[in-house]
Amino acid sequence: MDENFHYLVHSLHWGHAVTQRQGDEQRGDTSCLDHIPADKRVPITTINYPSWDSLSGSVSFQKMNPDSLTDLLITIWGRVGDARNRHDTLRPLLLFGQHGLDTLKDLDLAKVEGFQSAPFFAMALQFGTDLVEPEVRDLSGRVSHSIAPIAYTVDRREDKQPGDDRAKNPIQVRVYPNPTGTAAQIESESTPAGEYNVEIVGVNGQVYRRQDVSVSATRGLFRVLDVHDIPSGYYLVRLHSASKLIGSYPIIITR
Repeated sequence: MDENFHYLVHSLHWGHAVTQRQGDEQRGDTSCLDHIPADKRVPITTINYPSWDSLSGSVSFQKMNPDSLTDLLITIWGRVGDARNRHDTLRPLLLFGQHGLDTLKDLDLAKVEGFQSAPFFAMALQFGTDLVEPEVRDLSGRVSHSIAPIAYTVDRREDKQPGDDRAKNPIQVRVYPNPTGTAAQIESESTPAGEYNVEIVGVNGQVYRRQDVSVSATRGLFRVLDVHDIPSGYYLVRLHSASKLIGSYPIIITR
């Protein structure tokens, strides 16, 4: 982060695995993508954004599509146009988790339009197709969108097990309104019965709300989340059981 990208990832620094040999700790040269030869990898990948004025935004790490790799959901906004026609603009982007990212010196998100598979997998979310169900859901008068399920699978190395139907029957969870200023609702008709926790988490990892939720076999998940005293900003509503994370869902709190 710097003065130009207040809440945006400027670059990705690829870590190295720590290996043990003869009782001594030794830093190896293998990354999380150790099937790629070391001489093909780069230590840092720079992310390039559109050359908008007043560029800012937010980023979160979550799993948006059926594979098991973590993706980056990036929302950028700024001002474009000439002196006579200056206006605000916003673009939600998905940078899919994928093997081989650490072989690229830079990722040019300024050129992402629609869905692309080369030179890296990324997707510009479109209103009406990917961002759906626009409604004014609270007293603020702001329009809220839900993110439609992302069907693309880009983890080509992951072997699906027989009977694995996550892509066919994912757990559908909605969090709305978005943006919101006072309260948000989380609901799902497909969450299995059991005990869950719902958390509102900031980009710095701070947990602002935590609630226990019981889901029965006859009634789905529904809970109202009070956010009136949480500062304006970008957050994640995180749903998890005692053993696993169900999902993280972005929400913007604004007043």
